[in-house]
Amino acid sequence: MMNTINVRNTFTPSIAGKPDDTVSDLSDSDHLGVVPSVIPYIKPKLCVEVGDAVKVGTPLFSDKRRPTLLFTSPAGGTIADITYGDRRVLNQIIIKRDTNEEYETFDSFTVESIKTKNRQDIINVLLKGGLWGYIRSFPFRDIASDDVTPPSIYVTVDNDEPFTPNSDLFMAEKEGIFELGLEVLKKLSNDNVYVAVSNENQHLKETLKGVTHTLKGAYPANEPGVFHYYHKTNASENNAWYISAEHLLLVGQFINEGRVPTHQIISIGGPLASSPAHIKTRIGSPISHILQNQTFKSDSLRFICGGIITGRQSSVDGFLGYYESAVNVVKEGSEREF
Repeated sequence: MMNTINVRNTFTPSIAGKPDDTVSDLSDSDHLGVVPSVIPYIKPKLCVEVGDAVKVGTPLFSDKRRPTLLFTSPAGGTIADITYGDRRVLNQIIIKRDTNEEYETFDSFTVESIKTKNRQDIINVLLKGGLWGYIRSFPFRDIASDDVTPPSIYVTVDNDEPFTPNSDLFMAEKEGIFELGLEVLKKLSNDNVYVAVSNENQHLKETLKGVTHTLKGAYPANEPGVFHYYHKTNASENNAWYISAEHLLLVGQFINEGRVPTHQIISIGGPLASSPAHIKTRIGSPISHILQNQTFKSDSLRFICGGIITGRQSSVDGFLGYYESAVNVVKEGSEREF
């Protein structure tokens, strides 16, 4: 039976520019990028140089703290540029995409085969494929340590923050992949997996298998930390892990196909977006490419990767980051405060 958690002190942000509830395909950009500087806590160590040929799934950099933690290429082609920020912080790795991209191949699994594998087999393939970084741990939200077993893993399907992708759209026809992703999490956590959808999401409440809770309330009721806070019962659960449904679908697709996923559904929204929409595009796409069909009547714009409240500011020449699946366009706040 599904449990309902009533989240107190929530609010509904009143912001214009909600994305349309349809999905259109966007052509692939010639250049894709990875932005190590926006992944919290990691200390990147490059695995490639400018001019190197890479496949989809080739390691681009690792974490100096944990050399087995890899981040892989979203494209097959050639390393076109590597940029650095202040104090030589690794900022961007840009790949010029080949017309005929090649893929690294990895072990693939089914729901049944996962049950017969040992836990370390699953961890190893996620580390090698660059998908392990999607799994994070409380309370500091660092990438989960692969050498510990968590007390539980939390999965949130919906996101109340404006404006992020509609779960009904990115979950459409992906229920089997989602269930495969849940089997992975069960193997990692000794079956202690909790899945929540918004109490307002009538469709997924009724159709999505594996849901254990509904979260009742507006923003930030469906934030994973809120789910964790209301559900945990003792201090031993403080170090639980979590992952969003969007990223769990990527994990499930990777496990199913044995190669790194290349596309995702993202949202374009905000008060100054001329045509708020959902699009299917390449992971690591340039912001300029994502916004190519938008028209702007003002030069005073702020581009936010992620939700409007917690997202990061980016230039139009930047790229979507590892965890990001939304671009919001708002007015740049240049007025003086009194």
